[in-house]
Amino acid sequence: MLPRVPVKINVAPQAFVVSPNHWQWYPVILPEGAINGRLKGRFTVSGGMGNDIQCVVTDEDGLENMKNHLAYRTYFNSGKVTVQTLDVRLSPGTYYVVFNNTFSLLSNKAVNGALVVEYEK
Repeated sequence: MLPRVPVKINVAPQAFVVSPNHWQWYPVILPEGAINGRLKGRFTVSGGMGNDIQCVVTDEDGLENMKNHLAYRTYFNSGKVTVQTLDVRLSPGTYYVVFNNTFSLLSNKAVNGALVVEYEK
């Protein structure tokens, strides 16, 4: 049996801004055959009155429902936070990390940190 090869891929830029009343998402793809899949990292937020944002991990159906303001499945939901650490187990498939600033009507939110997907193939 061949040894497993670890894979580590950056998911999002280390710094980005989410406009008021918007969200920004980044795909997370775990190929078929991937094992021990995890989305890991930490981010901090600044801007607005609360220095806060919501981070959600959902799948393709969830992203489409989210865009249409309908109920959607989450694999992770931070609620409104200033700082968050993630360690989410994921099976092979396509997911999205969504940074939601739709609750803010006036303020940009600056997000800084590092998010990576790790798995073995």
